[in-house]
Amino acid sequence: QHIWFGMAREMAHQLGTPVSSLMGWVERLRDHPEESSQLAADMNTDVMRLQEISERFSRMGSVPKMEPLAVTPLLEELKSYFEKRLPANSREIVLSVESGDEIVKASPTLLTWALENLIKNAIDSIDKERGEVKLKSDKDGSHISITVQDNGKGIFRRDWKNIFRPGYTTKERGWGVGLSMVQRIVEDFLSGTIGIKASEVGKGTSIELKLPGTVEKQK
Repeated sequence: QHIWFGMAREMAHQLGTPVSSLMGWVERLRDHPEESSQLAADMNTDVMRLQEISERFSRMGSVPKMEPLAVTPLLEELKSYFEKRLPANSREIVLSVESGDEIVKASPTLLTWALENLIKNAIDSIDKERGEVKLKSDKDGSHISITVQDNGKGIFRRDWKNIFRPGYTTKERGWGVGLSMVQRIVEDFLSGTIGIKASEVGKGTSIELKLPGTVEKQK
């Protein structure tokens, strides 16, 4: 019962961004019909994202297909997606990518799922007038390090391990499932590790994934 309850909450968490984004595009279209061509493209992106989410849950229980995956294009795609769907408030949030030619051996579906959660949490943690979310990757021996860094609220040292515990959340309306799901994806299905690289209350947090690298070139 707890598993199904958690999965229902995780689905709601994932649907939140594309659904609210589509509502925003519809409102914009009503007020600015002359922008219909561009808005149709943005709406299509969100519809495709909803389809991806549906496929993620339909594949649960199956063995993920691991393949060589270039990190930079994936991070750039996520940056572009979230830039147009940032919270509508007075704060300025800047997303950036610092990445090279790193290639991981991973499931594109599962890695994207994990990174989306980390980026959304990073954005939600920002309470400053100017927020920053940096997506970084680098080689670390035979592994590839991928870091999501923000200048948000930060996490007390005593809670570093707790954030990956199911049910733990600091949000008033948080689900408390996202990071526990990310940990399971990274450790159980992608053969990697995840943890807090650094965090300071009032200054921000860096969460790091380490995944197996590959010398193979992406096809």
